[in-house]
Amino acid sequence: MNGTVTMLVQHSEGFAGAPRSTRDSVVPQAHAEDVPRSEYDFTLAWESDTQYYNAQYMQHQKSIHDYVLAERDNKNIQYLFHMGDIVDAYDQMYQWENADPQYARLDQAGLPYGVLAGNHDVGHLAVDYTNYGNYFGEARVAGNPWYAASYENSRGHVDLFSTGGIDFMVLSMGWDPGDKEIAWMNEQLKRRSDRVAIINLHEFMLTTGGLGPIPQRILDEVAAPNPNVRMIMSGHYHDAFQRTDSFDDSGDGVNDRTVTSMLFDYQGLAEGDLGYLRLMHFDNASQLMRVRTYSPSLQDYNSDEASLMEPADDPLKYQSFDISYEQLGIMPEGRSLSTDSFTAEVLTDQIIATKENIATPACVSADWQVTEAGQYSWYVITRDTHGGVDRSVVHRFIAVNEGTVTPAPTPAPTPAPSPTSPAVTPGTEAPTATAPTHGGAASGATETPAVDAASNGVLSSTGVEAQPWMAWVGLAIILLGGAGMIIKRQRK
Repeated sequence: MNGTVTMLVQHSEGFAGAPRSTRDSVVPQAHAEDVPRSEYDFTLAWESDTQYYNAQYMQHQKSIHDYVLAERDNKNIQYLFHMGDIVDAYDQMYQWENADPQYARLDQAGLPYGVLAGNHDVGHLAVDYTNYGNYFGEARVAGNPWYAASYENSRGHVDLFSTGGIDFMVLSMGWDPGDKEIAWMNEQLKRRSDRVAIINLHEFMLTTGGLGPIPQRILDEVAAPNPNVRMIMSGHYHDAFQRTDSFDDSGDGVNDRTVTSMLFDYQGLAEGDLGYLRLMHFDNASQLMRVRTYSPSLQDYNSDEASLMEPADDPLKYQSFDISYEQLGIMPEGRSLSTDSFTAEVLTDQIIATKENIATPACVSADWQVTEAGQYSWYVITRDTHGGVDRSVVHRFIAVNEGTVTPAPTPAPTPAPSPTSPAVTPGTEAPTATAPTHGGAASGATETPAVDAASNGVLSSTGVEAQPWMAWVGLAIILLGGAGMIIKRQRK
């Protein structure tokens, strides 16, 4: 057959999006102070504590997402983080209604992103995840290829994506994690120990770099025992800061891993942040993560708020900075995939048999003549009175010269159909039947013409001309309320 086959090849679970631009791409700069596109490979974006936007200043939330979507290709943005406090008051439904369409835009664009619940999203001490779950629970994101695991309706979740030769694991956990949440986090990290793990929390680092009781538990009980943890990101406290913690994973008395923690929350500024977000540009050539802080609303880099312009000798230390891959413990690697086999199911338009007006329930059989030994394939198309169509998976059997049929490995067969079930011999008038090609990869057939929808079954396959050698295949078709069908197969 002439044509093109499009295939998706993945080396593991998770999402691996194609680069949307490269270092060699000529792209317009959104701002004169943008990091030149030639100096990095991909970008991760970060927004946090957007509660005042969705309570009152929606223009800033819209501005951020306008920018991320507009610059997605130019900056090769592969993921967007959110550190919680989506809304200001969890029981004010208009705030959730304000937030929802802005994230629907990301959903529609297929932009990988992850949110988590902050204290404002769950009512502080109430820890009520109901509204968060209704708007940002598992149902919203479970179908995304990067979404890998959920804890209590996305109170915690894992996103997996690969880009620039780095396999990332984003482990997000919402407000007030306890023993069960910590156990789940450890389970997920150990299961994917080969990925670079980033832990996302609403609350972790204080504005002084210190840790409260729960964050200290996360550091000691989650980050410390899992060597793949490289970064912890958080919001909640109004400031920007960094800290590092070192760990001796090998037990030789020498620290061999650094966990870099970053705080980013500008909600103390006017209008709840003035639309600031973080851009994390990964430069594989120079082995640097280049972090920049930008407001699409202001179209300007870095805030000049005095509390954010410190220390005095390096006022942009926590707004515009680089972190080495060595500190982050990451090393981009090339990817090559290989296989020793390939199977394709090619569907044709040849028919084995057609059955119409099948009673409910009923057991249907058909004679199938094949010309020589080999592997054969078949499948079933059924239609009902409501226009519903179902196509089964392709099944296989092996015909041998002794006149018997040896089934290929498939689910256990069902009991043989009734001897009174009608049979159709290939070559007769309608209903008709044909036989499939044999040997090699599995094959099947395209959909046959529609049959009377009262309760119809169509047996389909690819084929050679019918010959005297015969193999018998029976099909039991059970109609459930005229709407659903269970197709059982039997081979002798």
